[in-house]
Amino acid sequence: MARQMMAAALGIGMSSGGWAERGFARAREWILPTMCAGGTHSGPQRLPPQRVRDLEHDLLTLGSSRHALERSVVELPCGAAINTVSAGDTSKPMLVVAHGYGAGLALFARNIDALADHFRVHLFDWVGFGASSRPVFPRNPSHQDATDFFLMPFGEWLDEIKSRDGRHVKEPVHIMAHSLGGYLAAEFALRSPEDVAQLFLVSPAGVPAESALLQRISTDASLLRRALFSLLAFLWEHNVTPQRIARFLGDKRGKRFVHRYIENRFPHVSASEQVAMAEYFHATAVEASPSGEYALSALLAPGAVAKV
Repeated sequence: MARQMMAAALGIGMSSGGWAERGFARAREWILPTMCAGGTHSGPQRLPPQRVRDLEHDLLTLGSSRHALERSVVELPCGAAINTVSAGDTSKPMLVVAHGYGAGLALFARNIDALADHFRVHLFDWVGFGASSRPVFPRNPSHQDATDFFLMPFGEWLDEIKSRDGRHVKEPVHIMAHSLGGYLAAEFALRSPEDVAQLFLVSPAGVPAESALLQRISTDASLLRRALFSLLAFLWEHNVTPQRIARFLGDKRGKRFVHRYIENRFPHVSASEQVAMAEYFHATAVEASPSGEYALSALLAPGAVAKV
């Protein structure tokens, strides 16, 4: 069925022996058994290796200097553990900073000092990402299952952090969230509006009703571009994540793959920061158990369009 849908999007036939048929067969034979066997990860829940936190520390040191950083791993009643970095005076308004897909709290290292001048800042890694615990992501989850995977531990973490700061559990907080973190934070605000004083969405995923990229591809793109996008959409829906690609490539090629991404995505930072970021990204993707990365196709359609 997936092949027929992709072929229809491309406007090509699926006659036996055609180039499209052969291409899909190769993708299934070469990629899916190697990278997608067994569906979602079924390993034990555990914290990532200490190296992830060490690399996080290196990035935080490069980016923040004026405010003392309080690092902790908050253990929750649900059994999860959330990696946390806090800064700023507890008498100031509380700001929670949420990272995006495949990232981690250390990516906000350059922002901590400026934010902590005005807020009591708490950065955290979503469960399944960064240096937080990596529980097994549910197989074939519903949208509700996928959001609960992140938001139930987040709610428990938020109550604990408020208590540590001496705040009332009902006190609303400010939340700044990026990319997929913005999508999840918006879902949290819809569920618990009384807990959110203000929500700042930074380039959030899933916000447009329809992706402008999808519109352009469907109307203006060449056959080759539509074919490429359809292949990428097929891999997206089958949870062939960027992290899986990095693991599939092996240590040396995987690190080159991640470093090229960092160079293109963050050309404005120094070479030393690029190296530190690439090491951090690679460690969170390859050296820790796969977990939250598999939420991508459950929450978002290709083109980062929200599934609701």
